[in-house]
Amino acid sequence: VRKMVYMYLVHYADATPATRELALLSVNSFQKDLAGGAPAVRALALRVLSGIRVPDILQIQILGARKCAGDPSPHVRRCAAMALPKLCGRALTVDASLAGGLAPVLRTLLVSETDPSVLSSAVMAYGEMNTAADGTEDDALLHGCYRKVSHLLTD
Repeated sequence: VRKMVYMYLVHYADATPATRELALLSVNSFQKDLAGGAPAVRALALRVLSGIRVPDILQIQILGARKCAGDPSPHVRRCAAMALPKLCGRALTVDASLAGGLAPVLRTLLVSETDPSVLSSAVMAYGEMNTAADGTEDDALLHGCYRKVSHLLTD
């Protein structure tokens, strides 16, 4: 039942003002699930929370991704890495200063991560977030962790 409700929220959260209000009311439930016991529940909550396209909860979504990036479970950290590009794209349209707060989270994942699945998701997120508006790329973030990334991604 939880997954069905989450899927409904992701698909219809921004359809009408009534569903937007329903999405805002469900944020408290997502925050409780982000602090829940099972890693699968935390990961699902973050995945759905970051998929809701309501600009009013963008700061809460970013805080959730930041919190889950430091989670002890690799599955939750991987979901946090995959949520970063979605949130960055939305943050750039709402407030560019919010998008700047996502770069340190990505940097932490790239530099300190030892799990190959999380690291590969962080590299993919880096690739999606790195392209500037003019089409150029800035690879300065990868310089500090290139050898580690090359070594771990062969696993």
